[in-house]
Amino acid sequence: MGDLRSPRHPGAFWIALVLAGVIWFVLEHRPVGRYMYATGSNAEAARLAGVRTNRVIFGTIVCTALIATIAGIVVTSRIATGSPTIGPPYLLPAFAAAFLGSTQIRQGRFNVLGTLIAVYALATGVKGLQLAGAPFWLPDLFNGIALLVAVALSVRRRQLTSRPAQDAPTAKVRPPLTLREAARPRLEQLRDSLDESVWLTEPALDGGIAKVVEAAESRRPLRIVRRPGDLRQADAPDVEALQGSDTASEVVVVEDEDMITVAAPVIAQGGRVLAAVSACAPRARADDRPLQQMRDGVTGTARQVAAQLNEQRPS
Repeated sequence: MGDLRSPRHPGAFWIALVLAGVIWFVLEHRPVGRYMYATGSNAEAARLAGVRTNRVIFGTIVCTALIATIAGIVVTSRIATGSPTIGPPYLLPAFAAAFLGSTQIRQGRFNVLGTLIAVYALATGVKGLQLAGAPFWLPDLFNGIALLVAVALSVRRRQLTSRPAQDAPTAKVRPPLTLREAARPRLEQLRDSLDESVWLTEPALDGGIAKVVEAAESRRPLRIVRRPGDLRQADAPDVEALQGSDTASEVVVVEDEDMITVAAPVIAQGGRVLAAVSACAPRARADDRPLQQMRDGVTGTARQVAAQLNEQRPS
């Protein structure tokens, strides 16, 4: 590589300089240069973006072969003989210069100016070793170490640039609570305090049939079972609470031979009924004291759910 600057062969230096200028212009100022960078970075992504990657790869290989041919002609004319062993010794310095150049000027990308700087840096080091009388194998060791250092610097730089994006805290925008999310913990608390099954009913679109959207089932052996997805008919107490109440203090109580059901509406701002909170107990356990507890618990839970939903509404 030091021969390019030799005063005995100035033609090689000017040829290399002209080739570097042409390559720099193509890569930095022509669309085909951007296509080459894109194809080299991710061929599949470039193809999906509309780049004809097969043509870019084919043209790049042809141009590389042409430049290598010019280099071979220059080297052959310099030594005035031909040999199949001339080319391989230049392979390691070429790789070392290319990778070392990617750490300069435009870090992380192979670029012409960085490669020129790396070529002269390596050539100066090799020439210094030769003038110092170093063993014949030492220049190759120098180029190999330079290649390893260049690759390590490139990998380290990539890690440093990607780490902030990974470690930076992402702004988490919490979505507003849904009716089920607001009611679930409240229903579980009500179930634990009453030790009876409780559930949340939402009105259906047609207004005639409602649907259970959340439930907390009692753990007692004798209990009333309601599951999410169960349909509630128009004569059910929770459906009556959905249709007939306009304040959260109005509670619907229905008693029959087998069970007692208490329902209270969840009122949003503006008086719109969102849902109904219900509790149900077998008739055998429903004396005056548990019934009052059921009324108070259902009413309080309905108010708590409504207040939590109203808090997140814009004023």
